[in-house]
Amino acid sequence: MSLLDYFSKDGFRREEFVFDTIAPVYDFITMFATMKYSKAINQLRKHLPIGGASVLDVGCGTGQWARLFKELGATRVVGIDLSGRMLARARRSYPDIEFYKVNAVDMRMFEDNSFDIVTASFVLHGPDRYNRNRILSEMIRVARVAVVVHDFDSRPLPFFSRLVENIERSHYRDFQASFLDDLRQFGYGVRKVELRSHLALYILNKRMRVG
Repeated sequence: MSLLDYFSKDGFRREEFVFDTIAPVYDFITMFATMKYSKAINQLRKHLPIGGASVLDVGCGTGQWARLFKELGATRVVGIDLSGRMLARARRSYPDIEFYKVNAVDMRMFEDNSFDIVTASFVLHGPDRYNRNRILSEMIRVARVAVVVHDFDSRPLPFFSRLVENIERSHYRDFQASFLDDLRQFGYGVRKVELRSHLALYILNKRMRVG
């Protein structure tokens, strides 16, 4: 890939380029965000059992979010990502987790209801609304019990977070404005759990139909 990919109209090419480029320093850049993973997962455990579950982590990056599910007793954890360089770091760090290079808009390698929990952390604010909903549709199709999204809520982002998102050319503002409504449109029960600062857990329960 080249710098031209950063200016591509194809958001996924741009995303792959950005994350391949920052892979060597990604954990440092996101250090403050990943420090909040443990607090988020502890909140999640109050609403959803993790021990004994199978888990798919969409947009797993270097594997930091995925490994928490493994540490809490998930029997199988799989991570997928667009960035080969991020995945290479993940495989070195967490050899007991499966990692695959997959674009989440098309997860045909996984059958319907393949995993108890399908999750994404700091991922879905990146794509535009059309592709975000394509990814959500695939996540819901593959999930047996729940979809869990750990991401921004509607509160203003701190300066550093805004800076990073603008460099990545993400669609975080649209995500903040529309994500909860988009999640509810699929017709399942949705719970939003606010976390500190500007973050939240969104939990979609496939066992609860609404409407």
